[in-house]
Amino acid sequence: MRFVKHLVEAGVRVEIPAIPAPKSVFKSVEEAVALSVEWEKTVTGQINALVEQSLKESDHITQNMLSWFVHEQLEEISMTENLLKVTQLAGANLLYIEEYVLRHRHGVPLAAGRPLSKAVAA
Repeated sequence: MRFVKHLVEAGVRVEIPAIPAPKSVFKSVEEAVALSVEWEKTVTGQINALVEQSLKESDHITQNMLSWFVHEQLEEISMTENLLKVTQLAGANLLYIEEYVLRHRHGVPLAAGRPLSKAVAA
């Protein structure tokens, strides 16, 4: 909604087109997470293109608004890539993925519990 709010404040008429349904059936958890990583990279590319356009047009207000998204995308790519690594390490044992997600969600670093690499090997 930040984009919409920015456009409305800039006096632009906003139209949001229909969005196709996302893929919802996967062969594996790894496939789903890998798709998330690719999507975050796609979004990052789109945001970078908007930043480039705002710089070409000397639109510093928009460039400043977009800087929040640039920072957010760094976090999103890092998070999804880490989740993909955990998913690959966990293999068929989905409980390790759930444990990682729960610890990440509550802000407890992965090292606070059993290291995942040792847990998967056990």
